[in-house]
Formats: sequence, structure tokens, C-alpha cells
Amino acid sequence: MSLPPVLEEYFSNLRAGRLDEALDSFTPDTFYSHSAYDPGADGPTGVRQEAWGRDALRRMWELRQQRNWQHKIEASFVDDRFFLEGEVVDGASGEPVFSFLSSGRFSPDGLISSYVEYDTRPPVGKPHPKS
Repeated sequence: MSLPPVLEEYFSNLRAGRLDEALDSFTPDTFYSHSAYDPGADGPTGVRQEAWGRDALRRMWELRQQRNWQHKIEASFVDDRFFLEGEVVDGASGEPVFSFLSSGRFSPDGLISSYVEYDTRPPVGKPHPKS
């Protein structure tokens, strides 16, 4: 199933580093939770990140920095909830980075009011590099 415009715009703007435009996809009081951007690394990108509100989300994305990640996504929708399943690949090499599951909610005005992501590395179904 294709993504609604608000999710398409969020992923497109985040990928392009247009943080203000990406934030426009979220409610002012949004909750956002993401697995570690760099699992096991020293510092804040090595642990799960959570933000309450657009200002905190902007700071979180600034910490994340721009990534050349492309998302391959399958979506399901139930009432005001969405469920995403997919894979993130490195935009330069095309190599898989991780598999993910996300869930979230839309507000009555169609913006994203919550987004929670979980991922696994190596991606599901891909051999571990040390194998």
C-alpha cells in the first residue's frame, strides 16, 4: 500500500536534510522514538533516542545528522494508526543497513502525532558480516 502524503513528505524531507519541512509533518506535541542510529557507538547516537515535541525532535535529528539512507516501505493502516515494515539501504552503496518496524498515529488534522521505530541489524534475512 502506498504511503499517504504526510508520510511521503516526512521521509523525503528528512532524507534531503530539510528538517523544518520534515517537522511540518508532525503535530507540535508529537512523540517520536527511534532505535540507536549507531548501535554500540559511544555518545548519544549509540542509544535509543526519544523526543517529545517538535523542538526536541529537531534537536534529535540534528544529532542524527543527515544520512544517505533510502527506505523501502510496506504500510498498513487501521483507523488513525499506521504500521510500517521495511528496510533501510545505504543510498551510495545500495547495501542494506537495517530492517525496521514502525507504528504511529495520525492526528485528526492528518499530521503524525506519534512515531515509534524498532530496528534490527543486520537486516532480517541477510547474513551477518561475521558469518
